[in-house]
Amino acid sequence: MVDNLPEVNNPKEEVEVDEKIASKSGKPKNYINLSEFLTLPQNDAAKILKMATSSLSKKWKEASNSRKWPYRTIQKIDKEIMTLLNNVSPYQPLDPVLECNLGKLLRRRQQELRPVLITK
Repeated sequence: MVDNLPEVNNPKEEVEVDEKIASKSGKPKNYINLSEFLTLPQNDAAKILKMATSSLSKKWKEASNSRKWPYRTIQKIDKEIMTLLNNVSPYQPLDPVLECNLGKLLRRRQQELRPVLITK
């Protein structure tokens, strides 16, 4: 039943820099999509991106309208999902109330993992 969770690529494999986008000065800027790092603690994400944690934090807050780094929220949602799924028999259909609750949790998780771009 865990297979229904959205998968995130292994962030340790490589850091993907999005296409160059022109800034106001006309010079291209490199943007990094942080989506694959949001399931990691901010310190780990900063190490993988080879930048200071304080720099990542500052750029994150600018790009996400001062939203908190979602790692802890994602962990909490995943724990709730696993608690619900552990109480379900794999051979019986899902209770409609349980299915509704799982849907809400998955939507909330997806909302937390929405893409955010920062400048390199």
